[in-house]
Amino acid sequence: MKFQVHRIFFAFISIVLLTAGVFVPHLFAQCFLTEGLSEEQQTDLARQMFEDGLYQEAWNTSSCYLQEFRSGKSRENMMFLQARASQQAGSLNQALRDLQKFQKNFPGSRKYQEEVLFRKGVVLARMQQYSGALQTLKLLLREYPASKFKDESLYWQGFVTFYRAELIRQETTLKEAVPEFRQVSRQLETLDPENLPQQQAEERLNLLGWAWLFQQNPERSEGYWDAYLKLPGKEDPETALNIKHNLALGFQKKQNYSKASEYFGRVVEEHPKSELAPGASFWRAETRFAAVASSDKKKSGSARIKENKITLDYFRKYQTTGDQQYLPVTNYRMGLLFQQSENNNDAINAFQDYLNHDDSTYRVEVHYRLGSLFQDEDRTEEAIQSFRQHLQGSPDAVFEDVHYRLGLLYQQNGDEENTSLWQKIRDLSLGSFEEIYQLLDVSFDYSHGESFYRDQVEDVYESLLKHKICTEDQGALVVFHPEHKRFAKQPFI
Repeated sequence: MKFQVHRIFFAFISIVLLTAGVFVPHLFAQCFLTEGLSEEQQTDLARQMFEDGLYQEAWNTSSCYLQEFRSGKSRENMMFLQARASQQAGSLNQALRDLQKFQKNFPGSRKYQEEVLFRKGVVLARMQQYSGALQTLKLLLREYPASKFKDESLYWQGFVTFYRAELIRQETTLKEAVPEFRQVSRQLETLDPENLPQQQAEERLNLLGWAWLFQQNPERSEGYWDAYLKLPGKEDPETALNIKHNLALGFQKKQNYSKASEYFGRVVEEHPKSELAPGASFWRAETRFAAVASSDKKKSGSARIKENKITLDYFRKYQTTGDQQYLPVTNYRMGLLFQQSENNNDAINAFQDYLNHDDSTYRVEVHYRLGSLFQDEDRTEEAIQSFRQHLQGSPDAVFEDVHYRLGLLYQQNGDEENTSLWQKIRDLSLGSFEEIYQLLDVSFDYSHGESFYRDQVEDVYESLLKHKICTEDQGALVVFHPEHKRFAKQPFI
């Protein structure tokens, strides 16, 4: 009866302390409650308190026992229970003191020394005393190679090594931290996750995801993170968003643009209201563009047009986000895609939209592309203007054939002054070519450029009309090729 009263009183006291949110390791006033209890009753009481989750009271009861029975037969058990109670209560500093006290009093304990080393390593890890934690955990496996805590010890070694590597990465560079992250992978992949508590088994997947990402191996990260996100209770949107976005960046850095686009797309579709969604919308399109550009060049025209259409759709979706950061490059990319798809009018509009921005990254090139598009569309004056603006750019960025194109346009436009200038440039070029041909011992019987045939164009037109090969289209005589995909719609003469 007296034992039950003590238990009830202790339970009441512990509820008060838990409500206050404190752990008081030296509650001297409580020892009077154990007065009159035998050694066996006090040990039973302490164990019962621990099993009931009353760790504060279990610690205090153990402390009272150790003070009263200085030669008691259960001192080893009670001192170990005291250390476990302080650890379970979350008082890491007190737990470390208790574990060190146990090692001092029972250095050769066969019953608990293995577990004491393990728990000490865990406490040091949680206290961020990483060097001490690694030293203790490695000592455990050295002293007890077949330890029942082997897998958990490897987990905590991986845990400690990961955060130590992260400190190195933040304070120096990723390159300096990579060897540590490599060690994390070895430690966490060596162990058997079936032998870990559930929380550690789950966190192991997350740590491995990060460790492999920092080793620039997003493929390995993807496997671990995919398993991690499928766990029950891991549906936290912020965690999932962070993982998907980092995988996208990891694949982009590895130039695996298809996977990068996939994960940027998942950010957009699965987290549409996140702050990362607008930027991810652009990068989904941009990495898709890069993936198509670096894909097999031998793909058929229809397959490439289909891929371009998907990429264009991604860029259009970015334009609807309201984000302004990537609009210039979006207009430029769309112009390229329209031009590749032979959609000249939309290409012209996209390139002109680009020029409406202050961005100068692609400005010189865009003027050249507009000149070419206007030339294809027989918009001679606009083509000449665009080529002239192109020539105002850096000489290194000027396309080699722009003078030739301008010469043809001047001829078509009847501009005698510029045609004369073009003729001088042509003659100088041919003279330089001839010097090279002589060095190569190469000679030609005839050497005629396109302009040589200018006065023969009328005869060609008459011949085409006579044989009913050409047709009139938008006021001009043109020739289509019905068996050619491009020239079935666009004239080649």
